[in-house]
Amino acid sequence: MPGADGAHLGLSAEQALGVIVGGKPVPPPAERSSTEALRLRLLAAHARNAPGSYVECADLAGGIVLSHLLAHPEDARLGEDELYTVLRESLAPLQLTGFMWGWALNAARACCELEPVPNPAIVEVSQ
Repeated sequence: MPGADGAHLGLSAEQALGVIVGGKPVPPPAERSSTEALRLRLLAAHARNAPGSYVECADLAGGIVLSHLLAHPEDARLGEDELYTVLRESLAPLQLTGFMWGWALNAARACCELEPVPNPAIVEVSQ
């Protein structure tokens, strides 16, 4: 899928960046998170509310999105810009990069068994 960030495959934000930017191979399934493990990690990050590292911040953002989608499943139909607007107050203090937002959204969508959407920070260049 163009613009895929790997969250739907169980990649952490750090693993995804390693593949996309660092040229690393996609980690084997044993090194990825299952959907249930991802769900628990995101919800735990949301409960801790302590964005320390890049990965912790991405997980926290994913937890915010996931918690919202669990409480408001009808919002799964919103586009990423519309959903960000709904969650802006909760997400703004995190100062997310575009990649972090896209990864967090796709991680939460994976936990809700929804298809991924293109990450807005991944640009496909063609001639």
